[in-house]
Amino acid sequence: MRLLANLLPPRTVVKTRASTEAGRQRSPGASAFLLKDAAPEDLLAAIDTVARGDALLAPAVTRAVVEAFVRSSATRPELASALDELTTREREVLC
Repeated sequence: MRLLANLLPPRTVVKTRASTEAGRQRSPGASAFLLKDAAPEDLLAAIDTVARGDALLAPAVTRAVVEAFVRSSATRPELASALDELTTREREVLC
């Protein structure tokens, strides 16, 4: 088991106080974001999801993360060009 622990990076579930904070979170390697008031069953589901190697983003957090991405595109030209490739409808859904 120690050998596996050295090979696999740790996976983390981040619990945040507000959905607006998730966009500002700097949690390298985080595999899931939940609000602190998430139900215990949601936390267990997130742990199961992360343990399988998947990622999870609570619906309440999604908008803040997308908005942070859009804001960061203003200072990163490669992100701005990626956003330019989206259709009008895709931009509406993201923002």
